[in-house]
Amino acid sequence: RRSSSSSSRNSTDDALVEFLSQLDSCRRRRRYRSRRYECIYAAANVLLIHVLRSISVAPFVYAFTRTTYMSGRRAYPSSGPLVPTHSRSTAYDGKFPSASGPLLDQLSSTTANSTAVESETAFSAAHSTNTDALPIDPLDINIVLLDNYDSYTYNLYQYLASMCINPPVVVANDAYSSWDELKEAIGLDPIDAIVISPGPGTPNNGNDVGLCREAVDRSPTLPILGVCLGHQLLGLHYGADVGLAPGGPVHGLLSPVSFTSVQDDPEKGLEGFNLFEGIEQGFDVVRYHSLTVDFPNDANDSLDIEPIAWCDAIPPSLARKSVGSGGGAASASIDSKVCMALRHKIYPHYGVQFHPESVGTGKAGYHLLQNFCKYVAEKKEKNGEMYEHMPSQLCTQKKNHINESTTATAIEGKGSSEGEKVVSKHTVHIHKLSPEISMENPLPEMVFESVYASSETSFWLDSSTGSLSYNGGKPDPLTDSTCPIHSNSRFSIMGDGNGPLSKRLEYYGDNHPLENRGLRIYTSRPGGNSYEVESITDDDIITHLRKSLGDRGICTSTRMVEFDSDGDDHGYTFSDAKEFSSVDTMTHADVGVPSLPFEYRGGYVGYLGYEVRHDTRRFMCEQEVCKSNAAGMSGASHPTTSQEKIPTAAFLFADRSLVYDHFTSDWYLVGVSSNDMNAASSGGVVSTIEWMKQMMSKLQSVRGTMSPEKTIDGHKSAQSEVSFKLDKSKSQYEADIRRCHDEIRNGESYELCLTNQLRSTVTTGSETEPFGLYKLLRQANPSPFAAFLNFGGPPPMVTQPSSCNQPASVPVPGSVSICCSSPERFLSVTKLNSASSISDGADDGITTGWEFPPPPPPLRGIDDGSRRYGVESKPIKGTTARATIPNRGITPEVQAEDAKAAEELRVDVKNRAENLMIVDLLRNDLSRVCEVGSVHVPRLMNVESFSTVHQLVSTIRGVVNSNEATAVDVIAACFPGGSMTGAPKLRSVDILDEMEKGVSRGPYSGCLGYISLNGCMDMNIIIRTAVVTPADANGDDKDNNNERNDGQKDPTSWNVSIGCGGAITALSESEDEYDEMLLKARAVKEAVELWVNGSNY
Repeated sequence: RRSSSSSSRNSTDDALVEFLSQLDSCRRRRRYRSRRYECIYAAANVLLIHVLRSISVAPFVYAFTRTTYMSGRRAYPSSGPLVPTHSRSTAYDGKFPSASGPLLDQLSSTTANSTAVESETAFSAAHSTNTDALPIDPLDINIVLLDNYDSYTYNLYQYLASMCINPPVVVANDAYSSWDELKEAIGLDPIDAIVISPGPGTPNNGNDVGLCREAVDRSPTLPILGVCLGHQLLGLHYGADVGLAPGGPVHGLLSPVSFTSVQDDPEKGLEGFNLFEGIEQGFDVVRYHSLTVDFPNDANDSLDIEPIAWCDAIPPSLARKSVGSGGGAASASIDSKVCMALRHKIYPHYGVQFHPESVGTGKAGYHLLQNFCKYVAEKKEKNGEMYEHMPSQLCTQKKNHINESTTATAIEGKGSSEGEKVVSKHTVHIHKLSPEISMENPLPEMVFESVYASSETSFWLDSSTGSLSYNGGKPDPLTDSTCPIHSNSRFSIMGDGNGPLSKRLEYYGDNHPLENRGLRIYTSRPGGNSYEVESITDDDIITHLRKSLGDRGICTSTRMVEFDSDGDDHGYTFSDAKEFSSVDTMTHADVGVPSLPFEYRGGYVGYLGYEVRHDTRRFMCEQEVCKSNAAGMSGASHPTTSQEKIPTAAFLFADRSLVYDHFTSDWYLVGVSSNDMNAASSGGVVSTIEWMKQMMSKLQSVRGTMSPEKTIDGHKSAQSEVSFKLDKSKSQYEADIRRCHDEIRNGESYELCLTNQLRSTVTTGSETEPFGLYKLLRQANPSPFAAFLNFGGPPPMVTQPSSCNQPASVPVPGSVSICCSSPERFLSVTKLNSASSISDGADDGITTGWEFPPPPPPLRGIDDGSRRYGVESKPIKGTTARATIPNRGITPEVQAEDAKAAEELRVDVKNRAENLMIVDLLRNDLSRVCEVGSVHVPRLMNVESFSTVHQLVSTIRGVVNSNEATAVDVIAACFPGGSMTGAPKLRSVDILDEMEKGVSRGPYSGCLGYISLNGCMDMNIIIRTAVVTPADANGDDKDNNNERNDGQKDPTSWNVSIGCGGAITALSESEDEYDEMLLKARAVKEAVELWVNGSNY
């Protein structure tokens, strides 16, 4: 029905919504179990799509419809429809989604400087091709996606899954010994098409391509699309040569591509298919390759394949630029061409050298993949194939990788098959302490130093850029750009291990001797002055966190505590705080219900060191079809040199903690209470209330003695310089850079994150602890994801309960302090229906540090009983020094110099290439766990400025369904962060292992933060960090002569290590990379020198 009447149109929309709701309800109750009714269901949805095309409907109804028929794999765009509507639609104009649209990852629309060598204009062109609107009908085809262990495979998966009813089945290239074994194992009949992923290495090496070559040889009539390495494999298989690219390696750069417009000859059986149909000539593509397919001059006569697209060997951004020691374009003629696509003359086999799935290729890449899928569907229909679906266990693709004791239903609080409700083991109680009219609340540093600094185990997740001064009125963070909150952070979180439910976890992984490996769980005794060993297990830290959080259940109950103002008995009342609503929406109908502006609800706080990568690597095989022995994928050995007493990972279960709001100056007291009646006396609500009363008194006492935060006395830094020794000398570091260039040139990697460590043993004053160093560091280099972790030890007494069935020797806890000034968010997971008093500013380049969620997509779909969480990552690639360094006057000339440095960073070819590679890698990692169509890039390559450096930062977001993945699963899918490894991740890590010669990175390059009891999480990347241990804790301080007369080590001597490094690409210059590595360590090194020299600001 078409009507101009708004009421009539709304009535139509409501009727359609109701019908779709009933359809979806039927689907979720599995009322269409037979094949017949499943087909009817699919047909009804397709019919509705055509109806909606021809009537004027609200955008909500259209996008709502698009999300309901995807066989339960819903996608939620943040703006516009998931895929453009038909051109006849009156609801939309057929244009592609806006810059924040998730599926096609629109890029930054910032106006490019006309002098930029790799400007945003080049990226934007990839999305401005004038083509007909893309079809939206899902295709009923079965695709096998052969994974060559690449870091971009799941970007292909996301695109293909959004086009098809059945998501592709991802199978590693070495999962089976033969193509026949693969087909039999996955039970998929028929297989309608094969897509061969990119990957490291060369098609000449059977270990690099596995059974992909046999798949090509055994499937002459099956449509095949090879991407990058897959393209090279097709070329080699059909007689062409594959060699080094004439212009040298090209990674993360764009080139315009020209292609032949001649369609396939139907007389040869190729049904007139044109891979580039609807795409304009000269469209920009992202290139990641070191090798190319070379055709002989007589290719048309001598080979069964032919080139159908090409580009200049040297990308435009390098045509006028001298290339560095990485190999580059110096040897190639400006007129040299390379093959960008090929096809077989008879078989339906196609290859593309570029990456259609890259965020930089954009719309044209998506369109090309859709052309291929449409062709597969048409071929299937013409051949009369039966429309058989994949087996259900493969159709969902993402297997249940949660431990059996931590099933999705248990995590969701749903019961067993009888449908019983499982109650969470904890209730969170929160009391808000607002500043009084007569006196401000104390600042975080004062509180931590007074309350937690002396604790054996303590933490402070410190948004150190969020401090407000006491000099007059507070700036408005929404309007005043000078306000530190406007550009950085809002919340800080702190606590210790003295609560009644507190536990301390220490994991010693593969970087430790075999006899020391395992997970140790220590329980705090009353008073917090001793620990007992609760258990020692063989679990890795990821497995344990999954089990523990699953056993505890998602905490959906948060109570606000209000204390009476009269009398001394502190009477109190409870009120429920809003958490998850029954209907996922941002409109809060329950007016008057208190809402909290932060996500943290207590839980695990700690770090995962870089070597946890050995455990998360197994996640790949839990998720997709590949080798069961994940360790067999790597020939690299585990690190053999590590600091013995520094755990591979360490966490504290925080049941008593504080949250500070830098905007409002409010303190929040967060107490976790056990719902177990047996714990009422020690960990129940009564003890939580008593703790709150005591903490209120402590905060009042700190409030009475507070003074403005002091600043560093910069003159003390000149007293003496601490002697640091680099693990790798300058000559060795430059040799490693040359090795990286060789690996990149040979196609083994696109980018390698080479690292180094500065080490020193220092002596400080007798009363100075590592917290003194952190106070100096947060002043010298304030950062939105700064943190101080103190896992002190051994405590006064460690005992073993009689119930602990372990050896008589009791391992004591390790001892390590982490002083971190990280500017980089690794991952956050936040509730999508959370509210905040400050807008996120999704496209304005703002980052708000610890505890600020990304905005949810406005279209939420039908409530299916699950919870949906927003995931965000903010990788940094690209760093340059600021002109406005401390102790230098801020003049107009200095400001202009600083702005020039930021702009040069923004348009720098090398830095932008590095950043793009990691953005595509993070999209891939998140696509392993996020809903199809939800992964998007709202901000690409924004310059964010910190105290001493400018950084090039991108933001990637997605949506996870709690029925499919948890916060721990998100970590497992993405760890270690791609900005600390390079791409492809697995092969790059193996190469780095060889160069790092068995020396563990320790906590550096890992992540640090919290995993909350409500399913949320926030983690940084551990960079710009000093790792401090007592000088006698590691047994490796032979050069330390700080001994007392009794032969014992001086307790004021400390081992300090500072990790630093940088991404090496084909464009890297050895001298520049070495200088950048030292630049990144400078702020931390100077803070250590101030600490050693006794600076007490």
